[in-house]
Amino acid sequence: MTFLRVWFWVILALTFGTYLRGENISLETVARLSHGPGGMAVLLDNSLVVGIHPSFRSRERVVLLDRNGNTAAFPNVEMSRGEADQPGSFDSIMGVRKDSNGVVWFLDNGRRAEKIPKLVGWDLSERQIHQ
Repeated sequence: MTFLRVWFWVILALTFGTYLRGENISLETVARLSHGPGGMAVLLDNSLVVGIHPSFRSRERVVLLDRNGNTAAFPNVEMSRGEADQPGSFDSIMGVRKDSNGVVWFLDNGRRAEKIPKLVGWDLSERQIHQ
């Protein structure tokens, strides 16, 4: 059974169990994206760093989604579009996670431009590549 199928059944079981217990279920739309996410992380100010799934072939590989629903290339246009001449320039993001030290980690499989796969850490406070 694939991970997505397992996750689907877990969510269904939790939701149905909540329904059977008579608890109120409340869902809220936080954002609507024009491209599918390939992972996301919530920042301290409740904005989201969203990796755009490579199958959508969007110009930006990673965007920042603020609390008002506005998006911007993250961390800058050159890195987000894979145009930066740096080792951490994004290509094909498959996962995003923020750690407790304020570093956002990006899993980049490199398949879009056939680059070497990498794990990129972006330090939010220093505004530069961590590792």
